[in-house]
Amino acid sequence: MKDQNDNNSLNFNTIYNKIMEQANGGINKSRIGENTAEGVEEVQISEHIETVTSENEQSFQNSQESTNDEKTILVEEGDFEEVEFEKQEDFEKVVEVDETISQDSQIQIDSSSDDSVHDLQDQKNNQEDGVAMSGSGENNQGNEKVDEVTEEVIIDNNVQDSFDVQEIPEDAFDVVADMSRIATYGLTPRAINDNRIDPTAKPSGTISQFRSTIGGVDLIISTTETTVESGMYTFQGKAKADFILTGKVLDVLATVSLVSSFDSQNIVFMDSSITGGTTPTTVTASLRDFMIKAANEMIDDINGVRTNLSTSAPSHPAGIPEITHRAQLARALRAIFESNTGSYTGGIPNLMFTFKDVDDISPKQVTVLYDGESIFPDSMDYLRSIIAEDSLVNNAVTNNVRTTTTSNMNLNAEGMAVRFDIKNPEDYQAFEKMKTNTNYQFVALNKNVTYYSDPNTKSVVNYLEGFSMTNFKTGKQLPLFETYKVDNSTLTAAEMIYTHTNSTPSAMNIDFNSIDDTTYFDYEQMISTTASNIALRTNGNSVRFNTLKIFDKDKTITKMEVEDDRLNKYPASVALIDTDKPERGGYLHVTGLERSTPYTFRKLHVTAKPEEKDVTKTIFLSQIMTSSISGTTTVTTVLTHTLSIRTSNFTEPKLYIELDPEKKYVNTTSGMFTSTVSGSDTVEVFYPKLNVELPNKLVMPAVKNDKTALRYVIEVDNSDVTIKDLTVNGLKGDEKFKVERIEGKDKIYFILTLYNLSEKRDYGFLILELSYVDIDKRELVTRQVLNTINKITNISIATAPSAVTGVVFTTTGIHQVPGVNLDNETGPELTGTDAFNVTLFDAKTLEARKAEIPVLVDDLNDRFVRIDFQKPANNPNVELVLEGGLLKFTNLEPKTETVYKLDFIWRDKDNKEQTLSKYAKITTPQASSVDVKGTTITTTDTTAEIVFELFSNPQSKISSVALNNESIKFTWDVSTLTLRLSDLKPMTEYNSLEITFKLENGLLTRYKINTFTTKPAIEPPTGKVAEFVSKIYLASLGRQPEVEGWKFWVQRLESKELTVTQFIYGLMKQDEFINRYLNKEDFIKMMYQIVVGRDPEEEGQKYWIGKYDEYRVQLESLADLRIKIASEMMNESEFKQYVASMGLAY
Repeated sequence: MKDQNDNNSLNFNTIYNKIMEQANGGINKSRIGENTAEGVEEVQISEHIETVTSENEQSFQNSQESTNDEKTILVEEGDFEEVEFEKQEDFEKVVEVDETISQDSQIQIDSSSDDSVHDLQDQKNNQEDGVAMSGSGENNQGNEKVDEVTEEVIIDNNVQDSFDVQEIPEDAFDVVADMSRIATYGLTPRAINDNRIDPTAKPSGTISQFRSTIGGVDLIISTTETTVESGMYTFQGKAKADFILTGKVLDVLATVSLVSSFDSQNIVFMDSSITGGTTPTTVTASLRDFMIKAANEMIDDINGVRTNLSTSAPSHPAGIPEITHRAQLARALRAIFESNTGSYTGGIPNLMFTFKDVDDISPKQVTVLYDGESIFPDSMDYLRSIIAEDSLVNNAVTNNVRTTTTSNMNLNAEGMAVRFDIKNPEDYQAFEKMKTNTNYQFVALNKNVTYYSDPNTKSVVNYLEGFSMTNFKTGKQLPLFETYKVDNSTLTAAEMIYTHTNSTPSAMNIDFNSIDDTTYFDYEQMISTTASNIALRTNGNSVRFNTLKIFDKDKTITKMEVEDDRLNKYPASVALIDTDKPERGGYLHVTGLERSTPYTFRKLHVTAKPEEKDVTKTIFLSQIMTSSISGTTTVTTVLTHTLSIRTSNFTEPKLYIELDPEKKYVNTTSGMFTSTVSGSDTVEVFYPKLNVELPNKLVMPAVKNDKTALRYVIEVDNSDVTIKDLTVNGLKGDEKFKVERIEGKDKIYFILTLYNLSEKRDYGFLILELSYVDIDKRELVTRQVLNTINKITNISIATAPSAVTGVVFTTTGIHQVPGVNLDNETGPELTGTDAFNVTLFDAKTLEARKAEIPVLVDDLNDRFVRIDFQKPANNPNVELVLEGGLLKFTNLEPKTETVYKLDFIWRDKDNKEQTLSKYAKITTPQASSVDVKGTTITTTDTTAEIVFELFSNPQSKISSVALNNESIKFTWDVSTLTLRLSDLKPMTEYNSLEITFKLENGLLTRYKINTFTTKPAIEPPTGKVAEFVSKIYLASLGRQPEVEGWKFWVQRLESKELTVTQFIYGLMKQDEFINRYLNKEDFIKMMYQIVVGRDPEEEGQKYWIGKYDEYRVQLESLADLRIKIASEMMNESEFKQYVASMGLAY
């Protein structure tokens, strides 16, 4: 190993400061990463992180001894200078500096570029796991020389949150003075020094990963919010990594508090500040001893050993696992590694972990701050698995590490792996928390992992080497459940959840992990026998509980079933309120029921997979008897109820218009609209909603009138039946209609526009016809008169109401509700933007080169002509189409921000073209690792072939692909970039498929596949000839013919365009047949099946094998030999008679 003062090694701080000085002074872009005459030739700089091994890591040294000499780059005044240095025996990582610097001489600092390349040898060994190494072997303390060992830094020019170095305050890199500013500027923490460590010190041990990192999830519950949507529950992802510690750290003595009490949920420690008395409150031992005791306790837990009741310290109930030694180990780890917690006043840097979100189109970084209480928490989930179970296997103790302070001598702390829960503290706001359900790559540490050699005095700090982590995916958000009750005809969140009989008050929501065997939902309130039409939505084969919302944003739930009093189970799912916003939750939806049948549901079984394993919880649906003491409601009795829900008989789908819930009634005395009945003078009315939100985020009024046009947003529930088409009967002459269909989760929206109508005419007489397919597969039609969908109510005001705020009807007499602008009569002519208008919504960037903008073209009279727009200089190849309520932009330039002027051209009543201008702003990220230009999609009834075209070669080879729909089978041809899908459904639109490319360098790129529709199913042919063709295929090729080919051969044979022998010879000449491995016995058996439909008898088999051997020496090819044998066998009279019986040509 090189000495630290080796003149050929480099000091990070000197290099870094040199780069920053040049950046602040201005660097000519042409000199960096360009192949110009004045600049250097192509500079390929890989990511460079220096990591020095300890002397006992001989394998790493050996790997380095086989590497070629390397180069690094120093920035000199106005140019680059290459400085060669000797190959280090130190285990080095390679860092990449992106070839491009932004136009304004910006330098961007990040944890890693998109082309992350790891250590030369480690990349080869660990690429599949995405291993990243961090920390230096020899501690670099001080900035004196250029020949010091480099600390770890990663320089990247591809960070989305970029900045200009010249604009950063001088103390932006002063981690000690202001760590939070690092997160503000989106930087990887600069590799920094810890002045508590002797600059000449060597690492005193290692910290090495035991197995692949596992992702997890943590739940934070707010004490101020009360509902899910208000933010009561917050989730953050975390990394669960197991590390083996070696060296002096295992012999460090730590003093920790003893456990006072514990149960299955919580643990309480003694107050170690108490002095005097005879009962000790603390325990002192080495980390090695704490680990061995904890491991033995964990083995007992695994083997099923449980506690007996104890009232003395530590007090605990009976029948639960012992946890005290594992809790003390967590506290010992906190104390020993407390040196990694920063101190602003003491000038001590905080240890920070940096990760990269590789799921994002433009990978972003997250910095996790070391916090002992978060890394080594007191939670039961963590404590029970604080030591990796599989690290205990074959972990035998040896003489030189034998301990005398533990009762069990069969374990060795040297090989045990301790779990670190790496996440940001709940109350720390400066750093962003890791997202759930997201793939992360470990990038770097800002400094070495340190520890106190004496946690009590905290006087000496040592450090470890070898920290590494593999790629991982954080856990998913836990499912959340929230109950609602019917209150004055509306649903409001209510406390209907009880978790412990006679003790715990009721709650209105609960998370999945908190559900146990005593969790009850108040079923009587859930079905609301007095207002079941609001609480429930029953259909012929399903029931939806509007009183139970389930939030499952990350699709954690893998299975749900509802169990009835007969112990039958029925499938259940979450009916999302908004498919584009899964965070809004959905309702419990039970399916698979019989029509017009009562059901008594008693249990809800929920299986979820928030982390590695499926977990099933059961919620009891019960009648709850409660009592209230001092304002707190508690359970007194839980009853097994007999309450039933009856599914409906089959009913036709109904068309309806969404009404304004605030205008359900009119009070004829006050002249005001109300939402509830307020006395005998209240009249129910039907007032269309002015702002109906559609699934594509468009908002439009339910009804709109014009001089010669009417438009309606008509809805129909989509449950038991398959909705087909909406048509209009009753129009005459030039009167026309058009229908736009928008699919929702459990309803369908039809935007019906009637135009070229007569002026001042009531069209309430029109009949709307809706075609559908019922659950018995019958094609049916239901009809409704328009007046029954958009109803008109005439109310009588006897006495003029007082003219106060809110009064609508101020005069006596008969009033029409809704008014003339919302009824079924063509009204006054609309002008300006009322006649034609366009609303643009926020742009959604799908990837670096694609974006969509939802758009509402409000065009009652079908006057829209086209969109004109000028291609800007920074996006010269952009293309735009209007399709299905979306402005679709393609061929955008990456990393641009552009405002587009869009001119919507329309014709006024005089047929003159008018222009309505709108402006759209689109910001695109950098190009992804796999930069897709477009796709060509070819479909059949059950397959699709998708060929990808790229703008350029991927940053690394594509190693594999994945599809987001597990029910679809696929193959990937990397040579032609072709994705082939099978097992698709005929006549089905696929609009949400997404492919994920995994590159050899570990990066992932997701791409949304364009919408496509499979072709109608082709029915296979039937009859004797079809059966004959099928038999020939099965005998000769071992499979059924594809339907199109099957029909082709049947048609050719039946028309006698093709003889039977020609058909068989043709199959035998195909490569598929020639390449089949058939020996002569197999071939003879196959021909017998073709000719006579049976296996050969022994004499016949011998005869034809003899013929086979005879002709083999006479004919040149195997194909000719097989055709010769087939020709003679098919010349038999039995086969000719069979062919004639089918009416075919021999």
